[in-house]
Amino acid sequence: MEKAQEERQYFFPINATAPTSFPGYTIIIPSVGIGRCGPQAIDIAINTLGLPLVGRLDDPNVIPLAGNDAFATTGQLTTALEVFADVNTKVLLLQQRAPVLRNKNGAFAKRLLEWIVEAGITQVAVLASIDSGRRLVKEQFMPGTDLMVRYYGSNGSTFDRVPGGAPFETDSWVSCFKETSFTQKIVDGCEQTHHLPCVVFGIFCSDGVTITHSLHLASVAIRSILRIPEPQAWRLPVSWHVLLEEGAGLATSLFG
Repeated sequence: MEKAQEERQYFFPINATAPTSFPGYTIIIPSVGIGRCGPQAIDIAINTLGLPLVGRLDDPNVIPLAGNDAFATTGQLTTALEVFADVNTKVLLLQQRAPVLRNKNGAFAKRLLEWIVEAGITQVAVLASIDSGRRLVKEQFMPGTDLMVRYYGSNGSTFDRVPGGAPFETDSWVSCFKETSFTQKIVDGCEQTHHLPCVVFGIFCSDGVTITHSLHLASVAIRSILRIPEPQAWRLPVSWHVLLEEGAGLATSLFG
């Protein structure tokens, strides 16, 4: 069974002319967790910059999903794992819209990193949200830290400096990420197995509407990784209207 999963096609280009390898690219990966800040930041960056979809991933460790276009009222199918590209800055953005199966964080991270190396990608960045209850006591009383982005870089990452951010302290990192977490598995795989430069950007939050936190993570991604000026106006995906905007909801006409 494991051999069959390893041999199955993993990356599916969006069409016959789309690339199947990305030499020299950096990939930004969301870590799905409390507050959903990582995936939301990816959505904001994709929609604001108008990045094209170049392919999809098929990973048996992630729950399958299919839905309407996240960025338009009519359009193409949305799936669990999608890859968008900015060819000018050589950056890929992976969007994950479904959770990982229970106890499969390690298997997902392992297979994803194998594809990253096969595709010629040379740097990895992770956008993560962290339960605010995991802050150290001293961090809870530091002024101006509610929306501060923490970062951790290794293996010579060129993206481990954040204007207005602060590095993870060792004890803070241990408190934030369990050994079995997806973020920790990605870092371990980059450092110990593939020797890839890796950086993690994290922000503390609680569950609920976390658009402000997600905007901060998107700002970090655009300024620190894509290295382009922050947009004058952010464009939130149209699909957010029903779920996240205050006072929004499903049209009552749907229910007769």
